[in-house]
Parts: sequence; C-alpha cells; structure tokens
Amino acid sequence: MAAGRRTPSGRFLQGLIQVSVAHLKWFQGLSEPARRLLREGFARMTQCPTPFLGIEVACFQRDVEAYFAGTRDLPAVIQLVGFAVDG
Repeated sequence: MAAGRRTPSGRFLQGLIQVSVAHLKWFQGLSEPARRLLREGFARMTQCPTPFLGIEVACFQRDVEAYFAGTRDLPAVIQLVGFAVDG
C-alpha cells in the first residue's frame, strides 16, 4: 500500500504477491486458482522493465513457469541484479 496501487512499484509488488499466493494454492492442490493468480500476477509484473527493483523479472517469470510446468524441481528463486549466490 505504501508503494501506491497504481504506481509501477505498486503494480509490480501486487504481481509478486499474486505469484507468491499462486505457489501456496499450488501446494494446496488448487491448480486452477493457482494458474489464474499466476497469469494475473505476471500481467502486472511484466508491465515493468527487467530488471525492476533489482529483480530479473524475465528470468524469474521463466523459472516460475518451468516450475508450474513440471520441468523445474524447485520453486524459482528471486535473483537480484549484481548479487552472486555463493555456493
């Protein structure tokens, strides 16, 4: 709410929340609501350039879609631009 509902940041964060809730619905076995929330969330997120707020939006979306399609074993990880994950 602090970002504003109609600002680019607000729409992006609403989309990110919807994608998060889509994962919850998916884990609950509610595939149709999960897919609907995923579509709606991506529609909001893709209105923003990539990267946005340090998040590689296109990479995140691709990884989430792969997870829901069953071609990725683990849920997507948000990758911030300029930060390397040490393994």
